[in-house]
Amino acid sequence: MDILYYGACWYTNIGNAFIDYGSIYTIKSAVPNAKVHFASELPRWFYYANKESMNNSIDLAKLMKIDFVVVSGMNLCDSFIEIEGPILRSLSARGVKIIFNGCGGDTYEKSEIENFRRFLDEIKVSGFISRDKISFKNYKNCFPKSYDGIDCAFFLSDAYKPAKLIIEDYVVYNFDRIPEPTIKHNQKKVIRTHHSNIDCFQNIKTKGKITLCIETQKPFIRIIKNIPKSSYLKSENTLISDIPEDYLNIYANTFATYSDRVHACIATLSFNKFARLFVKSSRSGIFDRVGASAITNQLVNIEQDKMIKEKRDQISFLKEIFSGE
Repeated sequence: MDILYYGACWYTNIGNAFIDYGSIYTIKSAVPNAKVHFASELPRWFYYANKESMNNSIDLAKLMKIDFVVVSGMNLCDSFIEIEGPILRSLSARGVKIIFNGCGGDTYEKSEIENFRRFLDEIKVSGFISRDKISFKNYKNCFPKSYDGIDCAFFLSDAYKPAKLIIEDYVVYNFDRIPEPTIKHNQKKVIRTHHSNIDCFQNIKTKGKITLCIETQKPFIRIIKNIPKSSYLKSENTLISDIPEDYLNIYANTFATYSDRVHACIATLSFNKFARLFVKSSRSGIFDRVGASAITNQLVNIEQDKMIKEKRDQISFLKEIFSGE
């Protein structure tokens, strides 16, 4: 059996890698004898972000001889239909079986739900695992097999074994979208992380104008020249990296993570540490599923016995989808 995991786009948000690592772990656990391949969604996204024809991009997912394709994360949304929809339509027409593994929406608005349900009429999906209860409720009747699941990044502690660090007793501040708040009562050493590497490239200086994609709520084109130094770079003990392992080693050894990024918190919680999320959005429902609803108000961690069962049951269901039982 040949399985393609279709994901990546790490340099726009390293949190995507956390989802990928966890999802690939669940696939290999569910079907250990299968060949698992990996292709990136970035090639088409790059053309989309630069307002060029995505048909100019070679997308490896479309070219591979595979039996299944698996996608995970924030897929149940309009931008996924626009960017990756043509690839899934093509694979489905070839008879490739599609699995949504730990998926959720973007806005969770009525129009988004209706658009995605129409898209699902165009492809054949073998099974669906949600990452939050709202997504499960909205789409459970669209698939032959549906499961009320958890985000794949909660499997990080199984997928990756972190190194021990010589530094101890620190916390992580991870703020990319809101100004860093004052964290009351923190007396520990602070390490800062940033997930969006793309923002750091705004510091590039040129003799003339250049075109650069930057990430806001939605990608767009900006002409820049001599952009001031990014605020990301102004604090000591700051991590900005292109590989997920660097972040995971930090999150696995911290006492707690304070963040406006959902997946900085999920990564930390997966290693049985504390986390607090400083934004409230429809995506924060991801934490309701694992008993961490209070994360937007206080530091929380997760009951490990409950998490072990949740992960075991989810892998068992994924195995059922692959086997066609």
